[in-house]
Amino acid sequence: MTAFTPIVTGSFAALNTPMNGDFSIDHPGFGTLLDFQREAGTSAVLIMGSSGEVSMLSPDERRTIVRSPGLDTAYDYRAEPVLAAE
Repeated sequence: MTAFTPIVTGSFAALNTPMNGDFSIDHPGFGTLLDFQREAGTSAVLIMGSSGEVSMLSPDERRTIVRSPGLDTAYDYRAEPVLAAE
């Protein structure tokens, strides 16, 4: 039998995509959510999948979220997973 190595250890948070009143993505709000999770010691985040909002986002909006400045500074992709629904 092979040894099991977990991909994610510690806490794992599913984040909603914050929206402005005009239904555009609230990028500063998204950064605030990421900062809070990082500062709290969250091991990984799931974006665009926790409440089904990904089905309401255009492909361009999805790319914008995945390339969000807050994501690359909050989580080191090599050490901490960032998972996105599609």
